[in-house]
Amino acid sequence: MAIRIDGQSRRLKVIVEPMPKGGVETGLCVIAFQDADAGIRGETSGATEDPGSEALKHELRTTKTQLQSTIDELETTNEEMKSATEEYQSVNEELQSSSRF
Repeated sequence: MAIRIDGQSRRLKVIVEPMPKGGVETGLCVIAFQDADAGIRGETSGATEDPGSEALKHELRTTKTQLQSTIDELETTNEEMKSATEEYQSVNEELQSSSRF
């Protein structure tokens, strides 16, 4: 995709990845723009990439997305567990105070 920035034509690569939550599609996507004119760090801009590297990059992005989703679920579950623990402690205290009478 080509766009004009500061009067200069630039080529951009648009990357769209789904953001599943718990392995279920949420309908949300991450959209990233990569400067297609810039070379990869340490390489000249005219160098070509290994054909398998795009597949590996895609797999890495997918794995990162799934990992972030798992982390988010874990944090949510931990908060729910803390809330349940507090509730059980409150109920336990009420039972203990009512059994003293």
